[in-house]
Amino acid sequence: MEFSSIVPVTVAIDAAVLLLSFLQLGAANLEDMQRRAAGELDKFRQHLDAGFLARRLVAASLPYIEDNAVIYADWEQATPFWYVQQIEGLKPNVELAYGVDSVAEVEKRANGRPIYLARAVPDTGNKRLTAVGPLVKLLEGARTDTPANLKPLQYRLGSQIGLLGYVQYDEQGRSIDHFDGRAKVLAIELYWQAITTPQSDYSVSLRLVDDAGNLVAQLDNKHPVLSMYPTSRWAPGEIVGDYYELSLRGVPPKSYRLEVLMYTSSAQGWHNLDVFDAAGRPIGDRAVIVRIT
Repeated sequence: MEFSSIVPVTVAIDAAVLLLSFLQLGAANLEDMQRRAAGELDKFRQHLDAGFLARRLVAASLPYIEDNAVIYADWEQATPFWYVQQIEGLKPNVELAYGVDSVAEVEKRANGRPIYLARAVPDTGNKRLTAVGPLVKLLEGARTDTPANLKPLQYRLGSQIGLLGYVQYDEQGRSIDHFDGRAKVLAIELYWQAITTPQSDYSVSLRLVDDAGNLVAQLDNKHPVLSMYPTSRWAPGEIVGDYYELSLRGVPPKSYRLEVLMYTSSAQGWHNLDVFDAAGRPIGDRAVIVRIT
């Protein structure tokens, strides 16, 4: 489903953000709000009262989930979703449920409906997970589909994991074809596929590199899907959506490439997975996702 009325929806979210700002921080913290306005969503989805954070959380997720789903969230994340439902009528049958204790607890409360988490939780049991924009969906079985707006890639990392493609979003959470080099946040969802069950738990590193090879921004997660879904739990053929936001605050507007690599770390050091292109040729230890100008 596309966001057919993004302007009124984003206006509604902006109003919710303004309300949150006065209730939680007050005018005295305006300077801090402005600093955080150019920031990225953290895995616990905090400080949504600044900039476009609340807008991205809602706009990049709510239009794409089932009408009868339930989103488990704390008050801070639930408020912008609730506001858009009430004011704009978007997905009114999606329930916002407060409190995220554990996967086992939310499953008891959901009564069989599709379950989404608005932030990372410490205990996911053995559930299969995937990102749907910034939200995390709990799955009964392995995911086997990709979104219609997927930009395809054909990389293989080691012998166990494929990188099928990505979906990119602008600062307001809209799906886009090209990144704006002036943006302050790079929002992207990667789509992995397990070729076989990975034998190790791989970490993910996103790296923004300029044309001279200089690293200008980096984001690492211990595991995919907000660090909640170790690769050793992936089933052969399973597809995993994996959402990231990389802050570009202070990064001058020029030409860059976004690279991704998977690695393990131990007392013996770091080991990066080799990357192979569509023809099976080795190309180093990182895959180029997109170029930004």
